[in-house]
Amino acid sequence: MQIDHILAFNAALLIALMSPGPAFLLVLRTGVSCGKSAGLAQGAGQGVAAAFWTLAALAGLEGVFHLFPWAYSAVKIVGALYLMYLAWRLWKQAADPVLPFSDPHHDTAHQGTVRQISHTEGAIGGSKRIWSLTVLRSHFVHGVLINLTNPKSVMFAAVVLIVVFPPNLGLAEKAFIVGNHLALEWVFYFCLTWLVSRPAVTRRYFKAKQLFDRCAAGVMAALGLRLLLSPR
Repeated sequence: MQIDHILAFNAALLIALMSPGPAFLLVLRTGVSCGKSAGLAQGAGQGVAAAFWTLAALAGLEGVFHLFPWAYSAVKIVGALYLMYLAWRLWKQAADPVLPFSDPHHDTAHQGTVRQISHTEGAIGGSKRIWSLTVLRSHFVHGVLINLTNPKSVMFAAVVLIVVFPPNLGLAEKAFIVGNHLALEWVFYFCLTWLVSRPAVTRRYFKAKQLFDRCAAGVMAALGLRLLLSPR
């Protein structure tokens, strides 16, 4: 394995990451509506799940899906239904106001999550949001589920791995590929979250929250329907 193999792999991943999909869309909305910490937690979860699919592709899971098509179909159906559920939640609560210190993750994630947010007054900068570990964990799990319920990820990883890398990779090389993928995902989502959590971007989001959320819900529902109806 040479450095040009890694560069080609990273280029393919970046193109995929920058293509608007459910994972990109949810980190975008979480970052702009819930703040940088929440967006980072969700992006970290999505990165872990994406790296897992690369690990699975290296371990031969793509071959298992070909051998047992029903397993692929089952994961695909669960993923599509989960996306459509999130779209329904987002559409339903698009008109709800987001208060300055509320937890907007409540719109799209687990209703059972305990929300614990404390307010502090700083000497400089005014009021600050302190996200509890419970809320951040919920965003992380949500991010994992988004990518984990999309079996097309392992197919994409398998194709890229076959095209880019030479056969008979060693264990250390496979570990490096997975670690590289995880690092790239985390850096990408950190940059995206940092960008959309800027005050100017946040203000614009709050002004157009209902329109943005309903457009996002429509796109997410369409992606879920496409995943459900696609043969592979």
